[in-house]
Amino acid sequence: MAGVLVFDIETIPDAAGIRRLEGIPDSVSDIDVVTQALAERKEKTGTEFMPLHLQKVVAISCVIRRTTRDGAPQFKVGSLGDANSSEKEIIQAFFEIDNKPNRYSQRQSRSIRGFL
Repeated sequence: MAGVLVFDIETIPDAAGIRRLEGIPDSVSDIDVVTQALAERKEKTGTEFMPLHLQKVVAISCVIRRTTRDGAPQFKVGSLGDANSSEKEIIQAFFEIDNKPNRYSQRQSRSIRGFL
């Protein structure tokens, strides 16, 4: 049976992206930038959900079902990244998931909790 990957991506509003797009000065706090953007978005669309280009990935959680070499089913559950991981690191780790067990380096394994 082919492996199956189910994932959930968690995002937050991207304060830096909103700041650049709207020309908001650095003197305005990230919280104020996001609060203002969410209020404007809700007034305009009826929802606070920001468009994808104004979101930042903060976590990707996954469930992997694969078959071991001896034919036994194997399930792994985990989340990519931690509080110190950048969006780039989280997304890169996600695209490095494949059916090769123990493929990850020691550095990567700290950010891929639950997969080894």
